[in-house]
Amino acid sequence: MRHHVDSAAPAGWPDVRQWVAAAAFLLLAAYLWFAHEAYLFALLPLALGLVCPLVHLFHRGHGSREGGRQP
Repeated sequence: MRHHVDSAAPAGWPDVRQWVAAAAFLLLAAYLWFAHEAYLFALLPLALGLVCPLVHLFHRGHGSREGGRQP
């Protein structure tokens, strides 16, 4: 089966849309950091409290279901 590749980037390299999205995310993060730093630090405990249950949900708790640790 042949796959059609739309981008001119080599295999494994991100295409232009991914670079633009990453740049937009970094600009937004910089704006939030410099313009609203006090609010970000005030919401940090809430964010940590919301992220912890999601991490446990997506990583199936503390261990795997097989009973052993994975390397």
